[in-house]
Amino acid sequence: MTDTAKAAVADAYQELKGVLARKYAHVDIAMVEAEPGSLARQEALDTELVELGAGDDGELHGAVEQILRVVRHYSPQAAEPMGVQERFNLGSIITLLRAAAADDNPWIMVDLGRLLEDLGELDEAETWYRRAAATGDTDAVNNLEILHRKRGEIGDAEP
Repeated sequence: MTDTAKAAVADAYQELKGVLARKYAHVDIAMVEAEPGSLARQEALDTELVELGAGDDGELHGAVEQILRVVRHYSPQAAEPMGVQERFNLGSIITLLRAAAADDNPWIMVDLGRLLEDLGELDEAETWYRRAAATGDTDAVNNLEILHRKRGEIGDAEP
C-alpha cells in the first residue's frame, strides 16, 4: 500500500472513530483493533452497534461511505499484503461496515461485498451481494453474476 493510500485510509478511519467516540462513547472499538481476526469480538461490536441503532445514523453512514470511497479509490492496493497496523484498521472498518450494512442499506452491502471480494473473501462477498440483490439493487445482481463467472458457476447468480 502506498504512503498516500495509507494516509487516506488512516484519515478516513480516524474520522469514523471520531464519530463513534462522540456519539457512541461507550462502544469499545479497541477490542476489535487489538484482535482484528477475532470473530467473537467482531460480532460483539456488530451487535452492540446494531442494538444502539447505529445503522440509522446518517453521520456514521457518511463516515463509513467516505472510507468506502477511499478504499475503492485505492482498491488495487487494498488486497496487497499489509502491515499489522493497516490490517487491523481494515478489519475494524469491515466490522463497522457489517454493522452498518445490517440495516439493509444496499449501497453499503454492495460496497462491503466489493471490498471483501478484493480481499479474497468470496463467500462473504457473495452473502452481501445476495442480501443487496434481494432489495432489488441491480449493481448487486451484476456483481453477483460476475463473482459466479469468476468461480465458473454460471447460472447460480440468482439472489
